[in-house]
Amino acid sequence: MCGITGFLTRRLSSNSVDIINNMTGSLAHRGPDSHGVWLSDDRRVCLGHRRLSILDLSNHGNQPMIDNSNRFIITYNGEIYNFKELRADLESEYKFSSNSDTEVILAGIVVWGVQNTISRLRGMFAIALWDKNENTLWVCRDRFGKKPLYYSADSNYFIFSSELRSFKYAPWIDHKISSNSLATFLNYSYVPAPVSIYENIHKLMPGTIKKIKFRDEISTDDIKYWNAHEFISDNITKQSTNKKITFDDALDSLEVHLEKAVKLRMISDVPLGALLSGGIDSSLIVALMQKQATQPVKTFSIGTYNTKFNEATYAKEVANYLGTDHTEMYITEAEAQAVIPELPRIYDEPFGDTSQIPTFLVSKIAKEDVKVCLTGDGGDEMFGGYNRYLFIDKYWKILKLIPSYIRQRLGLSMQSISIDNVEKLFKILRYISPNNFLPALPVEKFYKISNLLSAKNGLAVQDVLYSKWTDVSSLVINADSGQGEAILSPHAPLGLNLASQQM
Repeated sequence: MCGITGFLTRRLSSNSVDIINNMTGSLAHRGPDSHGVWLSDDRRVCLGHRRLSILDLSNHGNQPMIDNSNRFIITYNGEIYNFKELRADLESEYKFSSNSDTEVILAGIVVWGVQNTISRLRGMFAIALWDKNENTLWVCRDRFGKKPLYYSADSNYFIFSSELRSFKYAPWIDHKISSNSLATFLNYSYVPAPVSIYENIHKLMPGTIKKIKFRDEISTDDIKYWNAHEFISDNITKQSTNKKITFDDALDSLEVHLEKAVKLRMISDVPLGALLSGGIDSSLIVALMQKQATQPVKTFSIGTYNTKFNEATYAKEVANYLGTDHTEMYITEAEAQAVIPELPRIYDEPFGDTSQIPTFLVSKIAKEDVKVCLTGDGGDEMFGGYNRYLFIDKYWKILKLIPSYIRQRLGLSMQSISIDNVEKLFKILRYISPNNFLPALPVEKFYKISNLLSAKNGLAVQDVLYSKWTDVSSLVINADSGQGEAILSPHAPLGLNLASQQM
């Protein structure tokens, strides 16, 4: 995890050095190993970098990095998993001076151009590249938005950073909270791309290259180099015209792809381990790591003395079965609560996932032994692991069999019942019903059902299942009530839910 930041400005500034140094310094926690800045002669273009050294630990891997021709300057956060294959293709046309994946990106851009190079990269990345000859800045984000990239722009400036905290050092930014973003956060527990919690700061969408031209004024163009929906649709079309494969064949193929993906992510010049919860996703990743490792994989888990929520016992069973070098730590409620005041510093944008506390604590433990950890994050999103993914289609197939006017009236009737009366009803049912007959949070589910009955289509069903509230405009003054459908639109690129899980 590195940190990148920088800006273009049409306004001459005598303190550009201080601005870029402060912006870069604010990301020190992302890159403790080295830092660097690059400024154009007129100081209107500034790039900064904080490095966490994973590949080529020497100074040759430091950034911002300049190519052999002195035309391109890059600052980059991430890992390119196929950099060795790309380097082999480039060595006849470019003289390398390091073993870093950063220089492979630079060499590719020199030989193949920006768009062709980015489309060849396999990995997680946020890249900013200044082209001296064309007076153009390119900023790029990986296909699923694993690596964060925020920006703010008008005709006089363009600013970018891995984290929002850097923007407070830019004198051109007005940090005004967005009412829509705040309402969206309260409804979905995170702030999805392309918006941020601030009105004039945005997230670059996954799979996107932004081209910023520095002429009489600063102008921007977005280039979509990859779209998940198009990719999936194209492959479904190809599959429908080819010979059908069996479930077992698909399973074998998936294992081959996962094993290869894990192997690529184990390439490192520093100690590497894994966070293990004992669930399917992290256990599968660790199993594939251990299968390919030459020594026991270092695994880490966090436990709680509350047996209702403790997963450490499952993690230990998996670790013992696989033969990993396992470390576990049990924490008290007080230790977990002590992290809460630190969350605004750790996540400088609101993020409502309760797993952030144990993730932070287990990462602190892992940091004592390793520098890189693989996890099972993203498995549920990729493979439909959450129940709601199955429920959306299932519920809508049932609901649309009922005439809409009957559903609408029944839903409105249920919504008209006060919370007090609903709670009284469930107290009576709990008293007279068998043990465990009622679901968890029955009052909340009662109103969920009432909203589902009022749903007009499958997208509305999805919104109900994802939402905490029925009308986000009722949460925050001046918030737009139509935010939900815009966020959950089927035309929005895949990665909105992933964008909150940033590194």
